Amino acid sequence: ESTAGELSSIDLLTCQPRARQILVAEDKVQLPRLYRTWHSPAANTREDAALTVFGDALGSGKNSRLYKALVYDKQIAQSANAFQSASEIGGTFGIIVTAKPGHTLAEMNAVVDSILQDVLTNGVTATEVEKSLTGMEAGIINSLSTVLGKATNLANYYSFTGDPGGINTQMDLYKGMTPAEVLTVAKKYLTKPDVVLSMVPLGKSELAVQNSH
Repeated sequence: ESTAGELSSIDLLTCQPRARQILVAEDKVQLPRLYRTWHSPAANTREDAALTVFGDALGSGKNSRLYKALVYDKQIAQSANAFQSASEIGGTFGIIVTAKPGHTLAEMNAVVDSILQDVLTNGVTATEVEKSLTGMEAGIINSLSTVLGKATNLANYYSFTGDPGGINTQMDLYKGMTPAEVLTVAKKYLTKPDVVLSMVPLGKSELAVQNSH
């Protein structure tokens, strides 16, 4: 149940925090995991498409920026992912990083901040955009290769848009997508306050990102 104090920290029109929220949870986990989440646009919009491309460049696959920096170069994380997850009236953009033993989520967060600041300043590359679009098209084709896949997609498009035929025009949202457009949309959403959740093993709160206030 939300308290008045909790509600006052949320913009109720956008469900977006007015300031960065630092949260810590302890559970029966082996390794600490960092979750960063921002409010983002709804599904089946051009902005949703742009943030999907941005998420691919930032943290989808072993050649993505976060994975390369955290897992390969610094070797302080087990995994690193970024993604746009949209629904009917809104969405979330998320980053998830699992630390290696002996490393804290404060370390993970510092690297995430550095990588994110760099890409929000300098943008994604044309190669990253093209790679994302190619992967997107392949994923759509694969999702329609079975009867179950077609039925699921038809149902989803009917539910979200009222037009099941939208499965035939899924890539239209990505037509003409440029690095400049991707950067503009990313700046619009990812420079705003986010929620930072540290999931740590029981009794290991010192591994969490600490609130500076």
